[in-house]
Amino acid sequence: MLAAKLIYKELNGKNVNWEIEFTEYMKSGIGVFTTYVKEWYTGNLQTLFFHHPENPDVKEKICAVLAGYVWDQENPFVKKHDNVIKNMAHLLNLENNNKNGAILVSIFIV
Repeated sequence: MLAAKLIYKELNGKNVNWEIEFTEYMKSGIGVFTTYVKEWYTGNLQTLFFHHPENPDVKEKICAVLAGYVWDQENPFVKKHDNVIKNMAHLLNLENNNKNGAILVSIFIV
């Protein structure tokens, strides 16, 4: 659909920067989806999906990404895709490994 809109724009005499308006746009969405594929193979995505108690809001946002809404910058699971799955899975794993259920906090002094 985007390509059709850009072709229409170009046929109507307007300049189209295909690198920015198409290629970069597509790369951003592909990058988000690639993160989710990688996180599936690390097991981090399953950690979020199968965590109990469930968090319906988290599942809804992740399912939106998997349904193709990879350009929705209102979704934090799109906007912060590089780290959000990995970081949440890490916190859930820490919680599961801690017998008291408290989240462990590491303090690094630089």
